[in-house]
Amino acid sequence: MRLKAVLRRDTAELRVEFVTEFESFEALRDPWEALAARHDEHSPGFFQSFAWARHVARVRGSGLESNYRFYIAKVMRNERLLGLWPLSLQRKASAWLLCNLDDPYGQFAGAMFEDDTYTTQGIIAILKKVYSERLADGIRIDGVIVGSPLHTALLAAGLQIYANHESVVVDLRAFSSFNDYVKTINPKTRKNLRNMLNRLERSGPTRSVVVTEPEQIREIIKESFTGRLNWLNDRGKSSLAFRSSDFLAIIVALPDTPSIKLQAFKLTHQGSVVAQQWGFVFGDRYYAYISSRDSGFEPFSVGRIHLGHVIHSCYDDAVRVLELMPPKADYKMTWTDKTRRLDSFALSVTVRGRLILDFWLTRIDPFLRRMSHHLPQGVRRRFAAFVNIANCI
Repeated sequence: MRLKAVLRRDTAELRVEFVTEFESFEALRDPWEALAARHDEHSPGFFQSFAWARHVARVRGSGLESNYRFYIAKVMRNERLLGLWPLSLQRKASAWLLCNLDDPYGQFAGAMFEDDTYTTQGIIAILKKVYSERLADGIRIDGVIVGSPLHTALLAAGLQIYANHESVVVDLRAFSSFNDYVKTINPKTRKNLRNMLNRLERSGPTRSVVVTEPEQIREIIKESFTGRLNWLNDRGKSSLAFRSSDFLAIIVALPDTPSIKLQAFKLTHQGSVVAQQWGFVFGDRYYAYISSRDSGFEPFSVGRIHLGHVIHSCYDDAVRVLELMPPKADYKMTWTDKTRRLDSFALSVTVRGRLILDFWLTRIDPFLRRMSHHLPQGVRRRFAAFVNIANCI
């Protein structure tokens, strides 16, 4: 993960500055939103919005952790702003790494430039400054959409891909009705879903509910958070977000955050919630964020049934694309065959960064993950409950 010769390219006509104070952050609102308005199929969408970035930075800046600083890169030509790259400095073990501003909570990474032709040159100018001035021990950028200008720029700059994931997408834009979309689902799958829903309804009153009231959404946020955390712990799993002590504070405060539109959904059976999820509505897209379900209703496939209701509701509300995020779970793939790949990039800057990125990230961590699958389930559960620091909140 060494700096490629391309980083020595002449970028003298570009000036790079880093925004690290909230007053300067607030002053970026208008140019940020103007740049973010230039979007296409490879854009991060909501996760590149000013409202989301500001919310994460404010909560983390006043939160429990002292190992986070937002570090927004501005690329200028003379006094003209060409682009922004929302970044942060985060302490991982003994190293300071340059990451996405919303890492580890955001799902898609992006950089905003007034024209895509500036992106590669601008990203290289930023990386040159970081490398030459040793502003970080290393760089780790997760969730980069394949085909995006940022992905192209990071490859051109010589960063290495160390991991990738498939993000699930439901695209309704080609269909004149929801029923037309349903007809694209495998007939046998449709029959199985109908049968399971009929069984569920025969066993008790079943209702699909859309929630838009802020306090009710907050309750679903809390309940789904607890449900997902318990699911991770029970299966001996972890995630970077659930290892962060700021995670719950960030999501619980969302209903009070201006310019962020939330939507929540729940499936009830005899008055009790058996499946629920919530996410963000941005433009014509819904970004599913956290879901949970009652494991006692797994024989009814309530996750699959409920997702169908969510898709139907989104269609009725003129939301035409649902970003269901990683992982590529079976219950999601029941309703679509469309995914897009997200790559994770890394570059070491110092010896300390090389130890964390080259040694730990690409060798030791994958090895430990593989070995953990061979541990007794009880040991895995105890370890997951320990590392999922959010469990302590």
